[in-house]
Amino acid sequence: PLKSHIYLHTVILGAYVPARGGKMNKLFDYARITVLLLGLLIGIQLPGLVDEYGRLLLARVQESNISVSQFQDDAERFFDGDISRLITYYESQQDLVFVAGGESIRAIVERNLYLSGALNNFRQSPVNAYFQAFIAPLPEIRDQIRDSYHYTVTLNAAAVGSGVGLALLAMMLFELLIFCLRKCSTLFSRKSKTSPVRN
Repeated sequence: PLKSHIYLHTVILGAYVPARGGKMNKLFDYARITVLLLGLLIGIQLPGLVDEYGRLLLARVQESNISVSQFQDDAERFFDGDISRLITYYESQQDLVFVAGGESIRAIVERNLYLSGALNNFRQSPVNAYFQAFIAPLPEIRDQIRDSYHYTVTLNAAAVGSGVGLALLAMMLFELLIFCLRKCSTLFSRKSKTSPVRN
């Protein structure tokens, strides 16, 4: 029957609300509370995750600087501080051991430049820090955080602000979704009512 067909589509859209309220209204209220709490719980974790990412990135850069400094000393002594000339010298030798050593030094220097660039970008602004930590993280640091991060929360101003902000954003998106579903349901119902009924 046509009425059953309309009712089924309306319920699937999640926009059916009985005339005098009822279970669907309560479900929407529970969903709103759930979305709000999830947004709050996730939001208060964000500053801690960003701080942890920055701490691990800094540790990697410092470790890399130590590795490079061992060869930088040789570059200072023999090549006026130009480490690229040191690498070229190693790679130009006939001895395969020296060639392999030059390739290793090059890899260490390139990794240092890569990590240092990531750290500089991370420190430019909070937007850059959040973008790098959550959108474009360094794979090795992302994996380390995933394996070792403990979800303990420090309730400072940043964590509270992030939690409240994300909770409000989640609520706004949820309400927008419900509004769109209701509109779609209303349009579908009107279209179905104006369509001729075929026996």
